[in-house]
Amino acid sequence: MNKESYEWNYCSLGGVIRVKIASGEDLEHLGELDQKYWTVLSCPVSDLHMDKTLLDLMDTDKDGKIKVHEVVEASRWLCSVIKDKETMFFRLTILIALLRKERGCMIPQYVF
Repeated sequence: MNKESYEWNYCSLGGVIRVKIASGEDLEHLGELDQKYWTVLSCPVSDLHMDKTLLDLMDTDKDGKIKVHEVVEASRWLCSVIKDKETMFFRLTILIALLRKERGCMIPQYVF
């Protein structure tokens, strides 16, 4: 499938038109999205209001930054282990637990 074959949806956020990732199908095609449509090409692992363990797992080259290819790799992995991809947008805490289990980390007690 070429990069132009998937039909992306767009939204306006803060006056900027952006690609809207709103479904499991969008996530499956994330690797096909041209980098010129990405809002951010990298971000630091530190000082984000996200699960630190998850960020560390996504930073595969351990350079302290999460880059586009690492986000795409994580999305491919998620799509490979989740049967119903639409649940990814409704049960994020369960996904974090699955990722931790797969990578040998402790599973949090809250998964709902």
